[in-house]
Amino acid sequence: MIKFFRSIRQRLLSENKFSKYLLYAIGEIVLVVIGILLALQINNWNEKDKNKVREQMYLKSLLDDMQNNLEEIKLDIKGNRTVISACDSLLLMAHEKSYQAIQDQNLERLVISLGNYAKLQLEQGTLEEIFYSGSLQTISNDSIRGFLVDWDRNFVAIKELEIYARDNQEKYLAYLNTFVPYYAFDFLEVKYSPETREKYFNNTELLNNVADIRFIARILNIEYMEKINEIEAFNTLVESEIIEE
Repeated sequence: MIKFFRSIRQRLLSENKFSKYLLYAIGEIVLVVIGILLALQINNWNEKDKNKVREQMYLKSLLDDMQNNLEEIKLDIKGNRTVISACDSLLLMAHEKSYQAIQDQNLERLVISLGNYAKLQLEQGTLEEIFYSGSLQTISNDSIRGFLVDWDRNFVAIKELEIYARDNQEKYLAYLNTFVPYYAFDFLEVKYSPETREKYFNNTELLNNVADIRFIARILNIEYMEKINEIEAFNTLVESEIIEE
């Protein structure tokens, strides 16, 4: 096409037809500009297609991560319920003075279960990739972007509670180490002797610690349930944005 215009331009110049040459020159410029604009538009379309493909990849990956996070939170809720139930049993026995009647192995199970504390191990691989690669704007839905931006901030309270729970339970284990002979458990027929039980169930500081562990576990479960509701709502929104192939 450019050669065609060049041949016309040379012929018009040789024939001294300047006005016609000018029109052809303008036409040549317009054609080049149109070509450039078309190329830019095609490139634009290609970029949009690439972004759409990348967005769909991120959305599917986010959905997988969040489904795994839901399972993780549910496991921690289950663990906290075990701790709460053990605390209830221990505190009730202390109140009713019935701690000498419980079988040794059952008491051991209750006492030891309080040494576990919840700590969420959330999957954030896709979230981190989106932020570290500067791809947040690839996500077109404002609500999804907002949820991702607020992710860390929404777990600040939970992380603080988990630290408090860990500190309480470490303190609890330190109390136990002062009078429960763990070193000899492999050799003892009765691990929690009447004397050991008296020391455990008449230790006001330890029992207050048990009550504190129960309280924090309950608060954590309330927070965890709220996060389950939020993540389930987020997953529903993400699913609505995923294009079925």
